[in-house]
Amino acid sequence: PWLASRGRCRKQGVFVPASRVCVPVGEGSDEIANRHGLGFWNEPSPSSRLPAHRVVNQTSDCPGPTLVILKDELPGPLPGLAEAAALSTSGGGVAFSVGRT
Repeated sequence: PWLASRGRCRKQGVFVPASRVCVPVGEGSDEIANRHGLGFWNEPSPSSRLPAHRVVNQTSDCPGPTLVILKDELPGPLPGLAEAAALSTSGGGVAFSVGRT
């Protein structure tokens, strides 16, 4: 169940393909945030230029840059998001530690 998977994510971390991890850049990048609603993903909306995504590493006690995890791979770059390929491991993924849920 959900509670068991939450504990596993905290212990083992979460791996995401580097092609789905981006860094917000440029004008308005500091305004990208998670919306409060149902589900894990921020779904596309008329007021957002982003597809389904989740903002991570955005709280004041998180080291490193704010990152955006895209729900699905995209065919090309998105305005305001830069690739975060430099964060990837040799397997092409980015490992995240789960601090809060």
